[in-house]
Order: sequence, then structure tokens, then C-alpha cells
Amino acid sequence: MATTETRATTMPTAGKSAINAEIHTLLQRIAGTSPVDVMAVRLMVEPHAAAQAAASATSAELDAIRNCHDRATAETDPQEFEKRDADFHAQIFLATRNELLVSLHDILRVIRNQPSWVEIKRRSASDGRRRTYCGEHDQIVRALLDHDPDAAAQAMRDHLLTVNHNLFGGTGLV
Repeated sequence: MATTETRATTMPTAGKSAINAEIHTLLQRIAGTSPVDVMAVRLMVEPHAAAQAAASATSAELDAIRNCHDRATAETDPQEFEKRDADFHAQIFLATRNELLVSLHDILRVIRNQPSWVEIKRRSASDGRRRTYCGEHDQIVRALLDHDPDAAAQAMRDHLLTVNHNLFGGTGLV
């Protein structure tokens, strides 16, 4: 059982109610988060997650990441590619074995599934961009397999900057 599940099952009912109220409030606040703000947070967090995964991922975790990459690369349907792409990024976070990072990624993933995000991604999708993203994912996978945190962080940052440019025209994120 995961740590957060263990805490939730052993917590008094009043404590659970308070946490549920806080989560509800949080979800209401983030529902309208600007896609540009989400991209800025991704640029802050995902390169560090990739570095951590490169430093600590097990062979099984690396295999899971590589399998997600292979499935994404084989996918030609834009909506299915989006799902495989999201799985790829999620596996990197899971490989950090840091529950807070994984939870933060889960929040970002929920936001990225909101209608405004889905529409932005739909409008920017193309086969050429899919191939570019797969090539960038390949660089991330290579750095992870080499257990090279610096290269993994840089490859992830480069990838996210490409995504930012394709989605928003580069809107000043560095």
C-alpha cells in the first residue's frame, strides 16, 4: 500500500474530511490554471525529475520508460499519441520514487486534460511534430539508460522548450 494510502486509512474521520475539503479547494483553484503557467511549472520540475530518474531508476523502471517511448513512437493517431506521451512522462516521474513529485505530476496531468489544453494540443498536432517529440524522447531515454542526470535534465528541458514553442510560440519561457 502506498504511503499516502496508508496515512489516509489510519487517519481519523475528521482529518479525512479536512483533507478532502482542502483537496476540493485546490482542485477548484487549479481548474482554471493558464496553460502557459503549467508549461512554466513543467520546465521547472520535469528536468529535475528526469535527472533524479537517471540517477536512481531500476532496470525495471527504465524498461517501463523505454516501453512507453516505443509505444508512443509506433502511434500515428494524434489522440493515442497524446496518451502514450503522457504515459512516458508519468513513468519518468514514477522512476524518481518521490511521492510528492509523482503527485505534482498527477496534478499537472489533470490540468493538461482540461478542455483548453486538449484544444491547444489538438490544434498544434502534426505528424512532423510527433516525430520531433519522439526523437527528443529518444534522447531522454538514452540519457536515462546511461544514468546521466545532467544529460537527462538537458534533454528534457530541450524537449519541453520545443513543446512550449509549438504550443504557444515560445511566449518568453526560458
